[in-house]
Amino acid sequence: MRSLKDEAGHFRSFLVRSLVTLVIPQGYTLSIAGSFALAVHRYGYPGEREVVLFVGGAVVAFIGLAIVAEEGFSGVIAALPMGLGALLNAVPLLVVLGVAGVVAVVPSILAGFGLAGLAGAGGYVIAISAFFWLVHRFELHALS
Repeated sequence: MRSLKDEAGHFRSFLVRSLVTLVIPQGYTLSIAGSFALAVHRYGYPGEREVVLFVGGAVVAFIGLAIVAEEGFSGVIAALPMGLGALLNAVPLLVVLGVAGVVAVVPSILAGFGLAGLAGAGGYVIAISAFFWLVHRFELHALS
């Protein structure tokens, strides 16, 4: 039977695995939910067209970035950082602030919802990639 100290360490290992597993989807969820909430606050409750445009904007951002990144598929795909630095993901705050700026200057409800989806999804993918790249560079520098 494990001691209480061993069990606490074992639990922490599951906690770390859960945090590492959720760092990207948790941030994406917060970014998208925040982006949608800002669009609703600015333009009011959406109808079907606005929802489709929001999701469409997010899909266009994702596909556009996949096309831009296509060359990267032929090489080695970077491993994500796994340390505490990678878990300090405040990227959704930056994304939501950026989307707030977008919806503040776009008067059209249709364009606004589409651009909120585009900026929320695309902004998160770009910002989290930059964040992980910076964490990786910092970790490399710390090791040398």
